[in-house]
Amino acid sequence: MRLSPTQAQIAAYGGSPYRWTIVTGPVGSGKTEAAAIGFALAQSRYGGAEFGLLTKGHPQLASVLKGGLERILDIDLSPDSDGRMSLPGANGLSNTLIALVAQDKRAEPRLRSFNMAAIWLEEMTTLPPGIIAAANARCRVGDSKLIGTTNPDGPLHPLKTTLIDNAADYDAQVIKTTLRDNPGLSPGYIASLKSFYTGHMYARMVEGEWSAATGLVYPRFYEASRDAPDEPMLVHDIALDVGESSVTHALLIGRTATGVSWIVDELRIDHHMHGQLEPRELVAKIRRWAANAGTAPVASIIVDPAALAVRQEFTSQYHGSPTTVGKAMNDWDEGVAETNLWLDTRALKIWGARCPELLRELGQLVWDEDQSMIGKDIPVPSPDHGTDAMRYYCLTRAVHEFGGKKVWEAQRREFLERKR
Repeated sequence: MRLSPTQAQIAAYGGSPYRWTIVTGPVGSGKTEAAAIGFALAQSRYGGAEFGLLTKGHPQLASVLKGGLERILDIDLSPDSDGRMSLPGANGLSNTLIALVAQDKRAEPRLRSFNMAAIWLEEMTTLPPGIIAAANARCRVGDSKLIGTTNPDGPLHPLKTTLIDNAADYDAQVIKTTLRDNPGLSPGYIASLKSFYTGHMYARMVEGEWSAATGLVYPRFYEASRDAPDEPMLVHDIALDVGESSVTHALLIGRTATGVSWIVDELRIDHHMHGQLEPRELVAKIRRWAANAGTAPVASIIVDPAALAVRQEFTSQYHGSPTTVGKAMNDWDEGVAETNLWLDTRALKIWGARCPELLRELGQLVWDEDQSMIGKDIPVPSPDHGTDAMRYYCLTRAVHEFGGKKVWEAQRREFLERKR
């Protein structure tokens, strides 16, 4: 693997004079690949030692193990029930790699029984601060080192205001990567990536800056709003957010031969005004609406993940039909990024005259600047049932139809490029 000078610096972190190495940069800049090489080199200097790998979730863990360390070490890495794996070490002795998924502070006690020679913290901005502190305390064998990799977040994220802004106080070096630091990226890929982000997400995911979230959550929705569709629908999908005691908002979304999805109609049921509906009544009402508003068969129904009873009722009423009923994916950060990608590339369009409530919500959904000042990406509270249904649709379609790949990976990029 050919490394850029910046990647070579990252890979050499095990021999640096610093205890901490923090690598921050945009997606695709090659920081994780270089960190994996550096981690493999660092552990090879020891024999019979313990090493740690911390990630927020199992997908991130699998990506680092299968997509990075396995390829570099040319061995199979399959954690046992305690997250332990064997690595080839120095002097004919094996090292132990302990992989921990640290979604919250409950993972912290597991670190207390280890004495590690090096720890890799993947996507540090997603890890609880207590986990980072515990990792620092347990990394104490020999000339122990810690390396952390992350995409940038808001400028007041705790990682930025502590470790990064005060690197000298923590015996840390901070290495910033850019897209130019990854020799494997073509100019066409970089240009394509740049076209997929806007606003603060462009600053973070392309330029690698720690940028605050301001303005509209979906800044390009006006441009994606159109008059009536100019092409027929092959099938329809229904996406809905269910507020059993507040508001249920359903969207009817048609798919065209060119791959564009059109939000062609909406149904908003205010339960404060119309009373609470039983799941059977609610599903029947949505089915009647879809039959009257649509011109093509319903291919799938994407249901609010919290509405189990409604999802079960849809499954019952559509039993034996080709329509699939599924639980919506509900990751806020990834869902917003995915939805913005669909809107920015015109893969998703909105029939504005038929969806006034959705447009009203989109115009009111803005980032909370006070929350941005403390490093959090949170919108100002406002009606968001329709925008949630739209987000459910985009993320669920992406995950199920593209194998769970992130928006910046090649298959998603190539598919959406054809949709332009």
